Amino acid sequence: MRAESIRTTTELLRQADAVLVGAGSGLSSAAGYNHYHHNTVFEENFHDFEKAYGIQSLFQGFYYVYSKPEQQWGFYSRYIRFMEEAPVGQPYIDLLEILREKEYFILTTNCDIQVPKVFPEERTCQFQGDFRYFHTVCHGMAGYTENSGSPPGTGKFFPPGKPLE
Repeated sequence: MRAESIRTTTELLRQADAVLVGAGSGLSSAAGYNHYHHNTVFEENFHDFEKAYGIQSLFQGFYYVYSKPEQQWGFYSRYIRFMEEAPVGQPYIDLLEILREKEYFILTTNCDIQVPKVFPEERTCQFQGDFRYFHTVCHGMAGYTENSGSPPGTGKFFPPGKPLE
């Protein structure tokens, strides 16, 4: 059954004049960036948040109710920086190769910076946002991400370290 589905899909893509892709979190999960579950990426990069707050996943850390804005933005800025520095996942590279000879457009709910690392902006719509433009001013500290094309010179990351400080 699976082999037949792959053959059918391959033939439909071959015949198509254009392709509209709906991309969701499964692409990032397949790349190893599973935002919803406890995994080694989380353990290696956010263990201090796990220890301090009992957070078990990136998604949980994003929506956790911290007692201070500095704690919340400490998590946000590390999460954003991690995703900015993360290599492009193989599923995104594979999708680009599949689409290379086609007219295509990508609608995505992913805001984890993987799509814009591979696909040109004019061929994508990230309708739930993009981490690169997530910002705040908290006690006079800007939270723009530095390497993203956000307004230059406006951003500083909250340093990784003890999340309770």
